[in-house]
Amino acid sequence: MSTVTLTWALLAGYGLFIYRIVKTTTPGKVSVSEFFQGHSRQGDDPGLWLLVSSATISWIFAKSIDNAASLSNAFGITGGIGYAIYYLSFVTAAVTLYLIRTRGGYRSISEFLVSKYGTLCSRLFLLAIAIRLLNEVWSNTKVFSLYFGPEGSGGYWFAALLVTSFTVYYSLLGGLRSSLLTDGAQMLLAAVLLVIILAVLGPGLVSQGLPPADRDTTLAGLTFCGLAFVQIFSYPFHDPVMTDRAFITSPKVMFKGFVLAGLISGGFIFLFSFVGLYARAFAVEGSPILAVPVLFSLPMLLVFNAIMLTSAGSTLDSTFSSVAKLGARDWANRRDHPTEGQASIGQWH
Repeated sequence: MSTVTLTWALLAGYGLFIYRIVKTTTPGKVSVSEFFQGHSRQGDDPGLWLLVSSATISWIFAKSIDNAASLSNAFGITGGIGYAIYYLSFVTAAVTLYLIRTRGGYRSISEFLVSKYGTLCSRLFLLAIAIRLLNEVWSNTKVFSLYFGPEGSGGYWFAALLVTSFTVYYSLLGGLRSSLLTDGAQMLLAAVLLVIILAVLGPGLVSQGLPPADRDTTLAGLTFCGLAFVQIFSYPFHDPVMTDRAFITSPKVMFKGFVLAGLISGGFIFLFSFVGLYARAFAVEGSPILAVPVLFSLPMLLVFNAIMLTSAGSTLDSTFSSVAKLGARDWANRRDHPTEGQASIGQWH
């Protein structure tokens, strides 16, 4: 069986896996509290570990995985450390949003902005957020679509459209609840795939040792680490995929969940950066996430493909859930309980 056929078979298997989860966990029409707030069918808030797994995998973007490998390939170990530092954004967000919720009683960032700076300021911020959400869609679909053909090819575009359309479909059905539950499954799958990748690459890296970097490269990597640290104080608040999850549980659960998510996702990204270190150690040319698996057997290529599909899919459904909330509630600064009408507006957005 050809590589192309197996790649498409993997995509079909991924789609079936997610479809079964959605149909099993959210049968029938979801309530408005499930759609916007991720509540269970009984009306309960999401639990701690569901929040942790969702926040974690939603921030392990396909593009982030690509960046982690590319940066460690370029700068050595400091590149991987620098990109992992970004995930301290969870701690910054946890502290800030805990205070916003407990001291001000606010239920969203847009409500906070309207209260402090007015409606115009809030809507300008939301417009910037909308651009960010659009960027999340194309940047993540681009990364995994490269496994189905060169950029711009028919296979590339068909894979991008197929996965995006499928994700839109189940996001329409279940909103944030579907996103949370599929995120949990995707997190477990991504963890298993990462272990497989490290088990395959580990012996070669151990025998070769960490690739050396000259003084200028090391300094450039350390500069990047400093840049990443500066950005964690503003970066998280431009990402509704993260901040929307800060208002769906109690403040204490949110705080604990965000700190755990930051540690887990940062650790995941750092470990995946070893793909780039492997490419640097063995002088592999080209994009590490595409070139490294080619050095091994076909199953390894499929493992890399699967982890990209998983990370991209988790980010896409979270993005669409945030778009629905932005259009139906945040733009008009809705402070009432969600309604069926707002759910319909969110689905159309």
